[in-house]
Amino acid sequence: MSDISDIPANVPPLRIESKQLTTCSVTDGGEKIRLDFEGQAGRPVSIEIPFGQAESLVMTIPQLLSIGLKMQTGDAQARYVFSVGAWSLESAKGDHRILSVKTPDGFEVAFAMSVETSEAMGSALKRAMEDEPLVRPVVN
Repeated sequence: MSDISDIPANVPPLRIESKQLTTCSVTDGGEKIRLDFEGQAGRPVSIEIPFGQAESLVMTIPQLLSIGLKMQTGDAQARYVFSVGAWSLESAKGDHRILSVKTPDGFEVAFAMSVETSEAMGSALKRAMEDEPLVRPVVN
């Protein structure tokens, strides 16, 4: 396998344009995430990403979606949001809790938070229910 330093600087990166995401899987004993696509020419294309890079990608995509939505709509206040279908709060090791949020179509994410943060969030939600919130986000 060649090193990236072997590639001349004037060679543009390989660009693959996805027509459709077909499958996703975990490979190499959990060390890699594999995304399979149908390319624009109808040809199957796969990309395998090491676990650490996949985490970075997941953390970046929501911001990119919001930037894209702002560009598409011309509305600087626009944000890409996900509907909450279900959620759970559970105790974790130490002084933490895990907040899991699931969309109606099955995507799920979990956040670790301190007890203080979860209590502050609960208080803020309670106040928002008691007082009419000034801004209500629009959910897609």
